[in-house]
Amino acid sequence: ITSFNNGSVTKIDTNGIGQFNTKLAYSDQLYGIDYHNNVLAVTSFKENKIYIINKNGTIIRSFGSKGTAQGKLFGPQGVAFDKDGNIYVVDSGNNRVQKFSQKGEFILSFGSEGSYENQFLNPTDLTISKNKIYITDTGNHRIAVYDIYGNFIKNTFVSSLVEPRGISSHGSRVIVSDSAKGIFIFDAESNATE
Repeated sequence: ITSFNNGSVTKIDTNGIGQFNTKLAYSDQLYGIDYHNNVLAVTSFKENKIYIINKNGTIIRSFGSKGTAQGKLFGPQGVAFDKDGNIYVVDSGNNRVQKFSQKGEFILSFGSEGSYENQFLNPTDLTISKNKIYITDTGNHRIAVYDIYGNFIKNTFVSSLVEPRGISSHGSRVIVSDSAKGIFIFDAESNATE
């Protein structure tokens, strides 16, 4: 669990028992978190960094700095690993998604500011399922879909989305948290909502 208020990450077990609480950021405003092969990636919105920590809460490395150039970040929010361990970051302030190696090496970026295909307005989170990336394009009230190489596939408009912010996936199901309307579950293949 990340804390936007105090810059810490807390691990709890399935019984709700705390395993560790680690202060990562010198400031506050941790946002996104994902897990892959015994490491966590955590975004620091205010510090414009990505922290890589082990399963015990120890910082292995961090990368990122403020800016608009490729590889730089401005208000990173959501983060997700692909099956190969690459890290995708919603670079919200720059209205794009960036892909990094687990060592923090820049690989690619996609998206720009706007309302058309391959554009975002305040994207906030992402999830990866079956080699597709689903991004909450909050300002455009939609879910944008890309492949893992940054190629635009489509924009998905789930009925009744107002302010999609959080997103997760399980199989072909994509779960969207809309801060104005609640939780929506839709099938990524048929686009039907549950």
